[in-house]
Amino acid sequence: MPASNPQDLGGLLFQAIENQDLDLVMTLYEPEATFMPEPGQTVSGTDALTEVLGTFTSMGLSGEIETKFISQSGDIALMSSEWSLSGKDPEGNDLSFQGISWEVARQQEDGAWKYVIDNPWGNG
Repeated sequence: MPASNPQDLGGLLFQAIENQDLDLVMTLYEPEATFMPEPGQTVSGTDALTEVLGTFTSMGLSGEIETKFISQSGDIALMSSEWSLSGKDPEGNDLSFQGISWEVARQQEDGAWKYVIDNPWGNG
């Protein structure tokens, strides 16, 4: 399901993570997109994103995301969202993540919006 506007991206991403649907997650990112899996570390490109985001989708996490800021100029949008995810690691220990993200999205030729840069850790 494509995002028809930039603020739909976060909800679709979290829905895909909760449903452990890596294929849907990957449709929300441009092929050369950049993602920050942890503060100070970035990965770019489909292969790297598939590996990193596959970890998130395999963990059975659930959570919430709310876009708090959006600034759009034509086919580019800058957004910031508050988010939280929780679940259990393979050993059954509780996991909890939260942050304030910064994302850049671009509208595609077909009208769908996709992430170009996704930094879940904000300034981290």
